Amino acid sequence: MVASAFDAFPKWHLVSFNPSRAARSGRLPYPNMKRLLHEPVVHFLLIGALLFGVYAYVDRGRGGVNSSKQIQLSLDELGQLAVLFQSQWRRDPTAEEFSRMVEAKVQEEVLYREGLAMGLDKDDTIVKRRMAQKMQFIAEDVAAAFVALYRMSPRTVVEEIVLRPQLGDL
Repeated sequence: MVASAFDAFPKWHLVSFNPSRAARSGRLPYPNMKRLLHEPVVHFLLIGALLFGVYAYVDRGRGGVNSSKQIQLSLDELGQLAVLFQSQWRRDPTAEEFSRMVEAKVQEEVLYREGLAMGLDKDDTIVKRRMAQKMQFIAEDVAAAFVALYRMSPRTVVEEIVLRPQLGDL
């Protein structure tokens, strides 16, 4: 008698599943599986895993501005460069001057990204002050917009009518 590698294991380890036989008998290989598939928690977990996978797949190529290897200047940014030059020199920039301005803008963006990658923005008082100043400007702009939104004309009359049920006003 020749001994095989399977002889070392007990026979209860060698369980096979025949799908056609299970389909004929109407039984699932795991009887609790049907009940488990009807649980809302399982649905929630499967949908969450699916959403997580879709998000990871879609966001795979986009690492944000900081991790991008490309520097793209929009037409608005190029227009701002031209307007800045016109405000300083009272004339349109030549092609060479405009090209130098674009190169300077690209170099500034490269240095900015490298500084962020090195963590130079952390624990820097000047950077914190500048960020606080920008937030203050934004807050003032928003507050001014809300004040303008609710500002009444000089001809508007506000009259308050107080109803006191305990004194019989109702």
